[in-house]
Amino acid sequence: MYEELRHRAGRLLGLGESVILDASWQDPSQRAATRAAARVAHAEVIEVQLVLPPSVAAARIEARRRAGDLLSDADVRVATAMAQRSQPWPEAAVVPTDGEVDDAVQAVRVRCDGRAGAVIDGAGEGAGPA
Repeated sequence: MYEELRHRAGRLLGLGESVILDASWQDPSQRAATRAAARVAHAEVIEVQLVLPPSVAAARIEARRRAGDLLSDADVRVATAMAQRSQPWPEAAVVPTDGEVDDAVQAVRVRCDGRAGAVIDGAGEGAGPA
């Protein structure tokens, strides 16, 4: 999956487009490979780690399940396992997602303002799906 993301991003970056790569990015080696691919494309990488307390993630996941929103295969077990496997991501700007959506979007925009390139976006340590 990550290799395909890098491949597609590389094509778009080569065309002068900016891209957002949305995945969990828990594995530091995948993040490093993506940074290397961005360097080849002469693109700046902006790394953003979206964080959410596990209790809030569980409540949101359950609410989505009850509403019939099955777009994600992540359930509470998946979110918990991901949080437990999470590794430090010191290069990323941490953005909390337990508040209003507009606040999180604005925080990401501030980090990206005036820049073009690749954005690596993922849920991080202690976090669940935003």
